[in-house]
Amino acid sequence: MTVIIRPSQPDIYFPQIAELLSIDNGEPVPVEELIEEEEEILPGDVRQHFIALDTNQQFVGYGRVERNRNEPKGYYHLIVLVAPQHRRMGIGSALYAQIDQFAQAQQATRLFAKVREKSSDCLPFAEQRGFVIRNQMFMSRIELTNFDASKFAGLIKTVEETGIRFTTLEAEGNTPQARRQLYQINRIASTDDPAATDTEFAPFADYEKTILDASWFQPAGQFIAFDGNRAVGLSAVSYFPEINCVWSMLTGVAPTHHGRKIAQALKLLTIQYAKEQGADYLNTVNDSLNEPMLAINRKLGFVRQEGLGSYGLVKELR
Repeated sequence: MTVIIRPSQPDIYFPQIAELLSIDNGEPVPVEELIEEEEEILPGDVRQHFIALDTNQQFVGYGRVERNRNEPKGYYHLIVLVAPQHRRMGIGSALYAQIDQFAQAQQATRLFAKVREKSSDCLPFAEQRGFVIRNQMFMSRIELTNFDASKFAGLIKTVEETGIRFTTLEAEGNTPQARRQLYQINRIASTDDPAATDTEFAPFADYEKTILDASWFQPAGQFIAFDGNRAVGLSAVSYFPEINCVWSMLTGVAPTHHGRKIAQALKLLTIQYAKEQGADYLNTVNDSLNEPMLAINRKLGFVRQEGLGSYGLVKELR
């Protein structure tokens, strides 16, 4: 199939890109989310879009390569998506060739990508181009109507009796001080993750713009554990009414407070929050390298959703 690949601003193709991303994610991706992502690009970030068109100028594929300014120099992330009815026609290869050429021109040293478990033909495609599996992301779910809270009765109170106070960013007034405290424990929890890379955590100004001020961010869903005046744990969730689902974004506890069941208590609070929203289920994604959090999820009753996870891939260029 003859295909034209060209660099492009994505705005006129947002609906088609959103459709491809929705197919890949298995859930709707609103156009508004893509618009917001573009508005969040910061000075020093790199993002290049590529559009694949057939000879009739019809959209048949999409590619993107990008680098966050807080990542090590040479680290780039890429996406290659082709409309299902146009796969196995060389479009993905053409898109990847353009992305690879762009990345090489940027002096990229390492490329990152991910492929869905359910996309059986995508992993061989990536491996043929030098990518290897770095890790695996498991998607797990609790059907909230089936969750039995009685199994964990008293756990939150027991943790509180050790001097831990549980609250939310909303309850703390979403003040500048509270936002800073949330940022600090978010930074600690992210870098403490066994699967964390050597990417530098974003400075507060970037975090505020891309996270705290994002449309999906909900202060009531930001659960924080305090020991005195110090934030020592968090569990962040957001409710998405269009799919009637709550997504768990991050749960973590400072290394100084490991082993005190703080993370489990925080997760219980997010489950309670999800039930209060009337959500059907609570989703989370965990790295295969993060066994401590996977163990907590299994204890709470999260069930792995086969085929909905993904493989993290890496390719060394130099």
